[in-house]
Amino acid sequence: MEVTMDFSKALDNKDLLRAAYDLDNEMAAVCLEAGISVNCRDDSGSVALHYLAEGAAVKSGDPFTVKRQGTALLDSLLSYRADLNISDRQNITCLHIACANNLFWLVHELLQHGADPTLRDGLTGETPVEMFYHSILKGRKYPDSSDLHSATAMCRAALVLNSPSPIMTSLHYAHVYRRIAERCDGKAKMKYTSLSRSCEQVSQDLLQSCSSFMEARHVIQADGIALLRCAVSDQHSHFLQSSFLQRHIEELWYGEAFYNAGTLSHWFIPLVFLLSPLLLPIVAVAYGIVYSIFRWIYQDATLRDLSRKLKYYIVFLGKHCRYSPYIRFTTNLCVYVVLASLLTAKCTLPFSLEVRWAAVDGWIALLWVGFAIFEVKQLHVSTNVGTYVHSSWHDVIYLALLLLHYGLQFNH
Repeated sequence: MEVTMDFSKALDNKDLLRAAYDLDNEMAAVCLEAGISVNCRDDSGSVALHYLAEGAAVKSGDPFTVKRQGTALLDSLLSYRADLNISDRQNITCLHIACANNLFWLVHELLQHGADPTLRDGLTGETPVEMFYHSILKGRKYPDSSDLHSATAMCRAALVLNSPSPIMTSLHYAHVYRRIAERCDGKAKMKYTSLSRSCEQVSQDLLQSCSSFMEARHVIQADGIALLRCAVSDQHSHFLQSSFLQRHIEELWYGEAFYNAGTLSHWFIPLVFLLSPLLLPIVAVAYGIVYSIFRWIYQDATLRDLSRKLKYYIVFLGKHCRYSPYIRFTTNLCVYVVLASLLTAKCTLPFSLEVRWAAVDGWIALLWVGFAIFEVKQLHVSTNVGTYVHSSWHDVIYLALLLLHYGLQFNH
């Protein structure tokens, strides 16, 4: 009589995880053939891919041998449909671990098979790309030729297109490389700046490659407001000039803004900002407190002269309140109140399709007024003209877009 033995019950999840940590492809294959799930987790939520990356990071010996064993094991796990973007309880993926340990061969393999380099972990909030260049971004290391080589390789078109969201990926690369360029000088600065611009150009080309506006709108709205938020918060001005994106914003304004103009939810955010002047009495009280502190610090009998009092008071404000949150609050309050008033006034104007270009002119004028107000605020809080020039940006324009988009989502 033939006796068949079932060895599948003799193996458990720990055997697969242990094999992955040891980069033991043969043992991992036995476990997978026995029916153990390739995405089985341990108590911390880690899977075999996490153990593979951790094992490759600590394994001693010939680096080429480690790379060969790790690549073979990764291929085996992927053949059983391992989820490359699966995260543990701290939202850490295999790509995070590979980047944190500078395992570029593993990073390249994961990106080639579709790992997402834009996911943020739950501990530091960093993406895998930011982890890979962590020392450079924190100013602890100056980028060398190997860093530039890895940067060039990571943003190759083939790897970007393999990611779940190619446009988001290329925009994120552009943002990271721009930050690296800010910490460099000379040729390194020029190379990373060029790399950042080329990545942003790739994102624009990808959006413009859509066959129709309907397809482009689907791409823009695929992750809710994530793409628009990324483009705005990371200041990708070149990408924001894409014709499809501009038309999408125009559609938001013409379609949803005027459709919802009479609803209570649409007026909620502007109403909150318009009530901000009620805080102005607090500003007056705060000035009195500041002046009292001034008199307490400068207890000088010679201050009886009014002109000398005024002079010392100005010196006090410039010396002690230059970076005060109170000063910033006052300037921001003025900006937001005026901007909200303009938005509210714009929403109440009569609208019809026959005068759409007149409405466009009004919207552009609104943005330029907001930009001018922001420039005044920037000049007020800057320590000198050089700081003002380098920090100036169209934040109010972007704030208007996000305020409009977020405000309209109350009805959806």
